[in-house]
Parts: sequence; C-alpha cells; structure tokens
Amino acid sequence: MLPKELITEDGIKEAFQAMRYANSDKQTRYLLEARQKYIHDQITREEDIREEGIELGIQKGKKEGREEGLELGIQKVILNLIKNSTLNNTEISKMTSVDIQIIDKLRNS
Repeated sequence: MLPKELITEDGIKEAFQAMRYANSDKQTRYLLEARQKYIHDQITREEDIREEGIELGIQKGKKEGREEGLELGIQKVILNLIKNSTLNNTEISKMTSVDIQIIDKLRNS
C-alpha cells in the first residue's frame, strides 16, 4: 500500500488505473477498452445533440427576428400612410394586406 500523502498526489489515481490495466488479462482489457469506448461515444453523441440543439435555436431565433422585423416594418409603413396621406383604412388594408382592425388600432393609438 502507498503512504497516505502519496495517495492525494496528482496522477496517482491514473497511474494505479494504468497499472491495473497493464496487469489485466486479455478479456479484462477488452472489457475495459469496450467500456471506455462506450463512454467516449456517449459523450460524443451528447455533444453532437447539444450542438444540433444550439443550431436549431439559432435558426429559430433568426426566423422569429425576421418575422418580427417585417411586422414592425409594415406597421411603420402603415403609420406613415396614416400620418402622411388621405387614405382610409380600407385603402391601406388593400395596399398592405393587413387586416382593417389592426390598421384601425394603429390609427387610434
């Protein structure tokens, strides 16, 4: 057995694992390697899934941002038409394809 002060040293645990591995029989080494491969593969799968989730989130955020920007742009055009023209709500609705009730809300806000 090792003295207590050596057990806490960096790398001792890894050294013992390597020693056990080197002293293992062929079947045990095979099982240890298979386990390590499984753990590595599982970590890789989790990282891939996480990256896919992040990418999907980014794409969704961009889409929502474009939609929101388009909506704000249309509202701005409608407000300019209300302020700077003599068009009524029906005419603005025909020009912008926006529901008359929404135009009415913008006009009265």
